[in-house]
Amino acid sequence: MSISAGSLEIYPNYQVDWASRAISHLGGYLEHRKNSAIGIQVLWRGWLELETLCQGWLLHQNLK
Repeated sequence: MSISAGSLEIYPNYQVDWASRAISHLGGYLEHRKNSAIGIQVLWRGWLELETLCQGWLLHQNLK
């Protein structure tokens, strides 16, 4: 993530590939082989972990 104080663009243009890799890393995907495909189980585990993190953040915001 890059933050620039002098410009309006705070986040670079992320794409679907970046998002799927980020979710797969939450699901336990290790990128030790460049040719190994990301499996659907890893994506689901990552998606559930992301959902849990978001729910925790929302709960924290509501308790303030």
